[in-house]
Amino acid sequence: MKKSRIAIVCGITGVIAMAGLIIIPRHRERVHVRNRVEGMRRVLKSGDMQGVAAFVLPKRPDDQAQKLLPHYRIPLEDYRMRVGTDDSVPFIWISGDTANVIPRVEYHFGILPGGNSLEMRKENGEWYFTGRLFID
Repeated sequence: MKKSRIAIVCGITGVIAMAGLIIIPRHRERVHVRNRVEGMRRVLKSGDMQGVAAFVLPKRPDDQAQKLLPHYRIPLEDYRMRVGTDDSVPFIWISGDTANVIPRVEYHFGILPGGNSLEMRKENGEWYFTGRLFID
């Protein structure tokens, strides 16, 4: 009886530890992405388009997505409309080195979160907007 309790406690502790190893790094990345979104909003409020360019991933000649779908890249001037300058909390979904950010969450039927999202990519340890827009 005592050995089975120890095994159960060890199993639960292991599951909690594994969950922590998965959740904590993603939380750090989510905070980093949120800080980049807030930085972009500050630059947009000031109207500094050179500052906006610092938050956007530069176009590369070998970018296949740019060649295939050029109409999905939004110009710098449109970031004010897409990212906004308000203080709303963005919804962030991270998968590997790519993040999808919904700057203004809209709830469908009052419960399902959604909204237009912008893609961000991690390059050299920093998150940048790619200019790809996903319409909800």
